[in-house]
Amino acid sequence: MVVSLFERLTTTNNGPFISGIVLSQFISNVPAAVLLSAFTGRVNAVYLGVSIGGLGTIVASLANLLAWRQYQRQIGEVNYSFPFKLMVINLLLLVIFIALGFVILKIA
Repeated sequence: MVVSLFERLTTTNNGPFISGIVLSQFISNVPAAVLLSAFTGRVNAVYLGVSIGGLGTIVASLANLLAWRQYQRQIGEVNYSFPFKLMVINLLLLVIFIALGFVILKIA
């Protein structure tokens, strides 16, 4: 069932791109790239999608999680103010880069 879902998601023209972005928001962009590349030959779209997908939620990129952990160590307490602001900025940039990604895929 999961295999057929990923096969269907990655067979359309923009499927690998969109799947890379969405999946990155939940399992981070590197594992998303590895997973999706097994289901499509459009690795350029997967690569673009997971690169852009590194923006957004704090889980989207392992670097985001590592940076948050370092931030918590520096201030010595759990504070959600900075990560929340950073995530809002990341989500705004995600929307902008999704639009740019569609343009790149169209002209490539």
